[in-house]
Amino acid sequence: MTAASRLNYCLLPLGERARFARNFLGDCEPVRYTHGQIWGTDLDRIVKAFYNSAAGFAHGLRNEQALRQEMVVLLAALPACFFLTDNWWKRLVLIGVLLFVIVIELLNTAIEALCDHVTPGHHPHIRIVKDLGSAAVFIAISLAVLVWLVALAERLV
Repeated sequence: MTAASRLNYCLLPLGERARFARNFLGDCEPVRYTHGQIWGTDLDRIVKAFYNSAAGFAHGLRNEQALRQEMVVLLAALPACFFLTDNWWKRLVLIGVLLFVIVIELLNTAIEALCDHVTPGHHPHIRIVKDLGSAAVFIAISLAVLVWLVALAERLV
């Protein structure tokens, strides 16, 4: 598909897009997922991505003690940031660094799960990969602690 035909495709209404795609690709079956619905539109893809993300987050909360602890810290920090500063941007940063810790923890959990799947036993190279993920979490937590200490020091002084 050339750049011009891609642009023309994007400018078509949804019904015309389907007709254009059928003419371009020929008659083919749409992808069907296990729940029996056809996910073809952009909105459907976004909804499915949301459900996949929620399922991953729920799995992490059920199976990872560290993630549960970080969520408790986040929930305790939400009201605390309102007492610590009056500036909305500072509140955003205070909560943002805690969300950053959770993001890094989720990525570390995914890396560890993949490592355990690839090599269930102990392997020195896999240990290095897991240690690097753990170091990333440690750095994120250190950054969060530093930001919160600076905000606390600013409030007390």
